[in-house]
Amino acid sequence: MQTKIQGRAMTTDGARTEQQLNEGISLLMEQIEVLQHKSLDAEMQKDGVRLKVVVSSFRNAISEIFGSNSQEYREYGTLEMFGGPLRVGITPHELHQARIRGRDHMVAVASELIQRLQRKLRLLANRTVVPSPALHPKIAAAVGDLVVNGHPWEAVFAACKALILHVKDRSGRHDLDGVPLMRHVFSKNTPILRFNAQASPTDGDEQEGMMHLYEGVIMALRNPGGHAFPTGSEGRALQYVGLISMLAERADEATLSP
Repeated sequence: MQTKIQGRAMTTDGARTEQQLNEGISLLMEQIEVLQHKSLDAEMQKDGVRLKVVVSSFRNAISEIFGSNSQEYREYGTLEMFGGPLRVGITPHELHQARIRGRDHMVAVASELIQRLQRKLRLLANRTVVPSPALHPKIAAAVGDLVVNGHPWEAVFAACKALILHVKDRSGRHDLDGVPLMRHVFSKNTPILRFNAQASPTDGDEQEGMMHLYEGVIMALRNPGGHAFPTGSEGRALQYVGLISMLAERADEATLSP
């Protein structure tokens, strides 16, 4: 049985429908069926050409379902049907056993990816979508379909990067980044972007407090996201996206210092 890859890719540049998710599940189930078919065992014993076809079909399936730029493809798009170290002088029996381990790993990967798609189906069924007009346009553009596609915390990281770029554009300080950018642009004493007339201690308190909000978002959400995305509920991630959007709006409202 030879896998036929259907031309129904689910890339990350568009929202995934229920039909697309189900098609992806079906395609992965087909890959499992191919990998577990008894005829493949003979091919593994003789290291037949069909092994390369099966592996290629498996990789193509992941690319079609998730997209070649997806995290799933980066994780599993170069899998080989071989488990263990490859060394000179490996015996046919050892090679066969390594092929079996590799095949079993590919089956486990396909099963895990099916579970991911099933989780996205459940999210799609239960999600209350936040209307895009509620978000600042630049934040909405950065977030794109990350939330809809089941990547809410990646959306938080993308929103943080968009906020930084927006503050750079508003202030003209493209030479700074991250926390130093926020501290300089929204400084209490010599701000580039002012939230008030800076005419009273209360004005100073507001300016300093807003500065801490901006730098706090970068320290708590952007910086950790550069290493490993924070974890938590989707609802909490959406709250953070809303906070970042509000800060982008406040940056629009701020006045450039003369």
